[in-house]
Amino acid sequence: MQKEVSLEKVRRDAEEAYLQGGYHDSEAVVHAIRINIEPAMPEAVVAAALGFSCGVGESQCMVGPVAGGVIALGYFFGRDFPTTPTDPKSQRTLVLANDIHEDFKKKHNVLCCHVHEKGLTIGSPEHKNQCASFAGDVAVKTAEIIAREKGLTLT
Repeated sequence: MQKEVSLEKVRRDAEEAYLQGGYHDSEAVVHAIRINIEPAMPEAVVAAALGFSCGVGESQCMVGPVAGGVIALGYFFGRDFPTTPTDPKSQRTLVLANDIHEDFKKKHNVLCCHVHEKGLTIGSPEHKNQCASFAGDVAVKTAEIIAREKGLTLT
């Protein structure tokens, strides 16, 4: 695990992974966390984020970057085996995931892709830039949470 994390690089890597790297929005967030915080994270974790793209399987119900951030948090803080719903590790991970949700909602009002994409042509530069920006925002928030919880230095 990296000891120092550049939030600027996390943002740039998430945005570029979406715009130029062939990743979907949800994958771009996990990819940016992987290369900037935990290079040993298996590529399979990035792959697990694919189905959450474009609002969960292109349903446009929830922005993919939020799901990607939650997946990354689960990798770092999730349970390794079944426990009870009141398990402290489980409860803490849910609080951290909610932090991503609430931060996105505060900045962008809603998590629904359909609302954010209204009036945009899918695949247009405006659409792609918006999705890249969302991926950057969530990747930064996710990195902040991981850094805070793991005692990493932010630069």
